[in-house]
Amino acid sequence: MATLSSDNNLVASVLDRLLDYDPRVGTPLLDRDEIKNPKLLIDRLRQRKDPLSAFIAAQVPPDTIDAIDQWSPGQEVPAELLDHVVEALNQAIRQGCLYETERFKSVRLPKEVMRLVEDTPRGVNVPYLNRMLLDEAYVDEIYRLRKAQPTYSVRQLKDDVARDLAALLNSRQEMQQGVPEAFKELRGSLLEFGVPDFTAYSLSSNEDRKRIRREVELAIAQAEPRLKSVRVSLEAEEKFSQVLRFRIECLLRVESFAEPVTFDAALHVTNHQYDVRGA
Repeated sequence: MATLSSDNNLVASVLDRLLDYDPRVGTPLLDRDEIKNPKLLIDRLRQRKDPLSAFIAAQVPPDTIDAIDQWSPGQEVPAELLDHVVEALNQAIRQGCLYETERFKSVRLPKEVMRLVEDTPRGVNVPYLNRMLLDEAYVDEIYRLRKAQPTYSVRQLKDDVARDLAALLNSRQEMQQGVPEAFKELRGSLLEFGVPDFTAYSLSSNEDRKRIRREVELAIAQAEPRLKSVRVSLEAEEKFSQVLRFRIECLLRVESFAEPVTFDAALHVTNHQYDVRGA
């Protein structure tokens, strides 16, 4: 197994991915079984008295709106109609943040939800935030999200990635010379997780510095699926410094969220440990 740093920096998210399991994976989207009271929901969309229901109704195709308008509270809700309404709600969940002051003026939102609204997350949080907003607005019509999902701001996501990068760079590859051609199935396995041992390298050597840079860039590109177009550059050399500093530039992509990000990394010669933080 690859050697891990003694300070246990290998956080849960790295282990989860290595085990092909991530507890954060889930969906805020609705299905038909999560509609608590179909009649109440269809009736609110039919009347469109509150701004949110009017907004949701605007996402519904014209033929579905006609079916909603022709429906009466004394009737059962046809399964096909309910499916179309659920898809309209999911369309609202998928798009940008649903919250607008006027749209939610009649909804009393909990402090936790308002805090997330004020943070205005732009990443994977938005669908979960939108689902939370719908849960609060349609208390009698929709069951709450079955499993609470962790909410991550962009800053928190970058911090998580920075910790994972530190864990990666502080792990040493078992296969120092690479995986032999006869065992190509092992490429990308734990045997290649981490970076080579640079103990014998000299920071005063431009060639060694370039080799370290290339190995760091390759390790990140191979082991971190959330980072695309990884580019690692060396910071200006400081005279007599015992630290080699890098700048890591890449595209952070998680589900539908993508944003260019930068991390600052440092290799300390005294203990051969890496520090990584979001720039």
